[in-house]
Amino acid sequence: MHKKIINKNNYISLDETTLISLISLSIFGFILNFIFSLNEILNISILVFNLFLFIFLDKKNLSKILKKSFLYILILILVITFSRNPEDSNLYHNSYIALINNDKISFGISNLHFRFGHTAFIQYLSALSYVPKISEYLIIIQNNFFYCLVLSIFYKYFKTGLLKKDYFLSSFNALALIFFTLKFSKHSDWGIDLNPALLTVYLTSLIIYLSKTKISVSNFRFLYLYTGLIVLFIIFNRTTYSFLILFPFLILILNKINVKELFQLKLIIFFSIIVSLYVLKNFINTSCLLYPFYITCIETDWSSELIKHLNYKQIYYQSKAWSMGFPDSTGNLSEEIYVKNFNWLNAWLSVHFLKIIEKILPFLILISLIFIFFNFYLPKKKIIEKNISYNIEYFYLIIFFTGSIIFWFINFPLYRYGAGFLITFAILLASGLFVKIFKTKDYKISFILKFFLIVPLIILSFKNIHRIIKEDSNPLLPQTFKNEQIDSKIINSNAIYFYKNFEICYYPKLSPCVKDNIDFIKDIKTIKGYKFYLTK
Repeated sequence: MHKKIINKNNYISLDETTLISLISLSIFGFILNFIFSLNEILNISILVFNLFLFIFLDKKNLSKILKKSFLYILILILVITFSRNPEDSNLYHNSYIALINNDKISFGISNLHFRFGHTAFIQYLSALSYVPKISEYLIIIQNNFFYCLVLSIFYKYFKTGLLKKDYFLSSFNALALIFFTLKFSKHSDWGIDLNPALLTVYLTSLIIYLSKTKISVSNFRFLYLYTGLIVLFIIFNRTTYSFLILFPFLILILNKINVKELFQLKLIIFFSIIVSLYVLKNFINTSCLLYPFYITCIETDWSSELIKHLNYKQIYYQSKAWSMGFPDSTGNLSEEIYVKNFNWLNAWLSVHFLKIIEKILPFLILISLIFIFFNFYLPKKKIIEKNISYNIEYFYLIIFFTGSIIFWFINFPLYRYGAGFLITFAILLASGLFVKIFKTKDYKISFILKFFLIVPLIILSFKNIHRIIKEDSNPLLPQTFKNEQIDSKIINSNAIYFYKNFEICYYPKLSPCVKDNIDFIKDIKTIKGYKFYLTK
């Protein structure tokens, strides 16, 4: 696959081919779940098929894959040792993975827990990786691969930028490396919010990289497919990134491609099928086309609008108000009134805004120190390049991500719901300083390459070694599975499982597992292998 892609598009690396393959595999798992459970036999078959593909790799690429896999495993060991899973993983992500490992797509699954309506595509990749005979812990390594792959791409672009004197490209990717090793260095940071943020920064890096490449119409069509799949993957992990649907327009504008190229019939049909399946999945799981946007909800046999804590309108305003700092407000407004007319702004500024500053500030301090170090340590060039103006793509990207932040701020201004927008914007602004350094200072390329390789590795290692020393009371591996005695409630010959006192399910020994009382589930029907969880 890589050889075929590389022959047509020499700007797509082996790492990027692997990245799009993982995304495609997630989509494949999602489609399969309409027909099958992602069970052990199916997963082993897919694993064997993928191992078979190694036969067709040339020795050079095989060697690269083995070396990088070894490096990624070392990073994984460092990151997960005496670590804990992200909080939401044990609350409902892992129990949802267990659900799709045991059952094909189920009707009304959000009736068991409303958060089963907020699922992410990365969970399908995790479910495909569940192979108990080899290692049950494969389900927690998917974010590690995305993390390592994209950071490898950042470093490749950084190196390319230095060698080609594209200082914007090198600056942006150097700072991206610093940010993600500084702020996403622990396994507990690697929830489903990691990949949308990471891939948003990657797409920005890609567009900067391509800005100096002449793109033919045929290559644009491939990029349209490539970036379109990544954008959909981001949105299907976090719908709060919907603004990125405009991203292909940036590539089109910056490369002066005719707008009609966006309307390629085959690609439109392809993307429409994926989006339609996603909407259908939402409808089957929740009775809503876009859960919990109540306007899109339709009354069905498996809808739950009559159950107070599952009412779609209530969940919508609860979720929106929560993202706007409702728990921190001191007024007596209802959630529906709170989210309107910026009634939420004061409460949001008092807590959430400070948390965003807390997330971004360490990065700004560190890069300021690096900037000061370079500014005083590196001598000035004898001949300074006259043109220190910014590339046109810089201004387009600033405008685009200003718009994305406004979109995020108005709708759901919680850091993790739009971290990719905020991180990208911060890196873009800071890149201007480093462009000036690279253009006006005399340096050895080998020194700069080593600096931005060693510093991120030191940050990653130091933060995890410090965590291991501090948190050595944690188990050696994250607590992912729960093998304790499990109880059940039988409804119409179908079981719903729960632990004593409705404790957290983790990845349960039996599924579906719930952490809340489910007395409101009145019936469970099975029709042609599909389960219906009914509240009426």
